[in-house]
Amino acid sequence: MENIDAIFEQNLTTAGEPLYILPGLEQYREVNNIGLAVVDARLGYEIKEHYRIGFIVNNVFNTEYVSRPGDVQAPRSFILQLQLKF
Repeated sequence: MENIDAIFEQNLTTAGEPLYILPGLEQYREVNNIGLAVVDARLGYEIKEHYRIGFIVNNVFNTEYVSRPGDVQAPRSFILQLQLKF
């Protein structure tokens, strides 16, 4: 991972204006390189034998995080499910 990530922080030009694949990534990591937890929640209820309703909250605390360089993950989201079993 260290070998792959290094290319994202290197200046790719030898003369002129600097060129970066992801400008600002190095500074972002300096500020945000801390351990954190992302919390998801799920609640479900079986209405009848063949019906179930569910409510899902992803990223409950609306945490900004990246899973790999430049891949900022989604903010808090809500999902309502209705499942039918045949």
